[in-house]
Amino acid sequence: MQWTYTIAAEPRARILTRVVQLFDQQMLSLRSLVLEETDAAVHLAITVEAEPHLAQRIQAKLYKQFGISSVDLAALPTSLPPESRTNPESSVAAPAAAPAQALEPCRIQP
Repeated sequence: MQWTYTIAAEPRARILTRVVQLFDQQMLSLRSLVLEETDAAVHLAITVEAEPHLAQRIQAKLYKQFGISSVDLAALPTSLPPESRTNPESSVAAPAAAPAQALEPCRIQP
């Protein structure tokens, strides 16, 4: 299922790095990232594909980050097949296997 996090934070150095690092630690690829910065706050909108329990766990971890004032989590409908939800790399088609060929022995010259 796709989830969108709407995050408000103080405009501090490395806030984007710390937030994105949480998703990277869970091996999640970001589907979209929108950053809006003003003098008073930084607003992030991040969309990822994750299971519900993992999405809620990341939300709790985001609240623990220094400088983050609010985290809203919203579920979005997904169009991916169920097998690609658990493994983000499975959405990439694997190349067709080549027919098995006998290998010829080779000699290495000293």
